[in-house]
Amino acid sequence: MNSDQKRAEVVKICDTIGRKLVAERMSVGKTAVGNAVSDGVFPARWYREMQALCSEYGLDCSDELFNFFRAAEDTKEAATQ
Repeated sequence: MNSDQKRAEVVKICDTIGRKLVAERMSVGKTAVGNAVSDGVFPARWYREMQALCSEYGLDCSDELFNFFRAAEDTKEAATQ
C-alpha cells in the first residue's frame, strides 16, 4: 500500500467513525486525529483501541496504517541517550 492509499484509508476510517469519537477513544485531542489524517498513518500506540473501534464499525484497519517503524526507531534512539 503506497502513502496515498494509506492516507485515503486513514481519512475513510476517521470520517466514517467520526474524528471526535476517534479522539475520545484514543484519549487525545482532535488535533492529534487531524495530524494522523494529515500524515496518513496512525500512531503505533493507538493500535489496539483503533482495531477494536474499527471492528465495532465493520471497518478493515490494516496493520500498514500504523507507524510501527517510527515507534521502533524512537525506542532505539531513547535507549542510546
